[in-house]
Amino acid sequence: MSTPKSKKKLTPTQEASDPSTSPERLAELAAQDIKLGRVVAKNSTTPPDILKTLGESDDKATRKSIAGNPNSPTDTLTRLATQFPEEVIQNPVFDLLLLENPNLLSEIPLASLRSLLKRQSIPIAFLSWAAKHEDVGVQLAVVLNPLTPAKAVKGLVMSPYPNVRAAAELHINYAEADDDFDWQRVFWERIGTDDLVQKEENIRRLLNLGLIDPRVFPELSEEIRRNVAENPNTPVDGLVQLSSDEDSDVRQAAVAVRRNVAKNRHTPVDVLVQLSTDGDSGVRKYVAQNPNTPVDILVQLSTDGDSGVRKYVAQNPNTPVDILVKLSTDEDSYVRKYFAQNPNTPVDVLVKLSTDEDSGVRRGVAQNPNTPVDVLVKLSTDEDSDIRKYFARNPNTPVDILVQLSTDKDSYVRRGVAQNPNTPVDILVKLSTDGDSGVLWYVAQNPNTPVDVLVKLSTDEDSGVRRGVAQNPNTPVDVLVKLSTDEDSGVRRGVARNPNTPVDILVQLSSDKDSYVREYVAQNPNTPVDILVQLSTDEDSDVRGYVAENPNTQWMC
Repeated sequence: MSTPKSKKKLTPTQEASDPSTSPERLAELAAQDIKLGRVVAKNSTTPPDILKTLGESDDKATRKSIAGNPNSPTDTLTRLATQFPEEVIQNPVFDLLLLENPNLLSEIPLASLRSLLKRQSIPIAFLSWAAKHEDVGVQLAVVLNPLTPAKAVKGLVMSPYPNVRAAAELHINYAEADDDFDWQRVFWERIGTDDLVQKEENIRRLLNLGLIDPRVFPELSEEIRRNVAENPNTPVDGLVQLSSDEDSDVRQAAVAVRRNVAKNRHTPVDVLVQLSTDGDSGVRKYVAQNPNTPVDILVQLSTDGDSGVRKYVAQNPNTPVDILVKLSTDEDSYVRKYFAQNPNTPVDVLVKLSTDEDSGVRRGVAQNPNTPVDVLVKLSTDEDSDIRKYFARNPNTPVDILVQLSTDKDSYVRRGVAQNPNTPVDILVKLSTDGDSGVLWYVAQNPNTPVDVLVKLSTDEDSGVRRGVAQNPNTPVDVLVKLSTDEDSGVRRGVARNPNTPVDILVQLSSDKDSYVREYVAQNPNTPVDILVQLSTDEDSDVRGYVAENPNTQWMC
């Protein structure tokens, strides 16, 4: 009788995505690490209470996954609709929620409602209902959606709000509401004025509101067409139209915008599908790279004639394993390299790629967090120093190999060892006397470096090394105080961002002449409210922006 094979132990990432993982374990994984939390957020079997907690996460990617998870609580979905309207609309449970609760639309917060209404994937019935809403923002969102039916648009022409009425009259579907409607006449009358400069300024205002009808593009001046092509509010079909414009600058601008649309993580799925067949390979590359691109489109792009497109498919975390395996034999070494780096690459394929003739592919294997230890050991003696460098950084590298690599002749390899969180303390101590300042810098940053070594490195003549000490959370307070007056602004920046810097030093650094120092003070969670108030009027806009994001800003009332 044969002995049953023991079940292979799952990695934490695999556990987080496994539908059979217990709720208790999912909660534990979500609390361990942001990346694991993202995976738990995507798991359709994650209990609603855990998803609700993750929906409050500071991590944008986590919240986005929650918005698309069919198990997320209704109140969480309606709140996240403000930030991720497309994900909420595409959520399989969205239509069911509407059926279960006919009053759901009226219960959705206004900010979320407005965001949802601007998406072209929103149900038409939703737009028709919202057209009767009393809120001016809701009415504007409806009238700015090109899919709003003619009957609803005609009703908004009678809106009590002037800006809604003006936008409704310019809506592409208003012509369908009245067979005698002359949309071109209304458009140019609404532009008004015979002054060319003022006319173009009026057109720009409409453009920024998304109210330019693609049918008038040919009538616009070359300069305005270029502005239209560069504007993020221009619809994709309009950009495609402009890509064949007679003016080369307009064509180039249209291509540049389509590329930006393709790489934008907020771009709706239907637009990504449309762009996946774009004639410009750069556009298709960004579609292949976008984490929201559907799997069937990734499969389609995996056979693209441009190796750069296939390279990004190999890199995309959502590419199916069978496609990844196929790409592992791609004739282009860069495609194989990015495939080797993909965390979803099967272990047996990583083993095979570890002997690839191209050193770049072997580097990818050395970087992959799932590469087996025995393969890493073999790569530790690779003739390519870059491979040994990545191997030295890999958190799975055995300690005895790190010890061996700590004496490597290549300084970049030793830097990798100094950077590795698993490097033994005695090796860090040894590396703290290395002749390469880059090695010392990583030793200074390593959270396992002994305090006495940090004290010694805090007086190093290389400012980069002192910066590392200033950032290290284990650096003693008295050393941070001393470094707060360092002549190098980079060192003072490190002190300003350190969570252990005393309040009185943060107060001192809040008036530092270097704006980046003040930025880090504005970000530090320990900065007093009165200092945040002071920084809220800083001459540097970035400083003011970080004040707004500081968790203590809520008390500035």
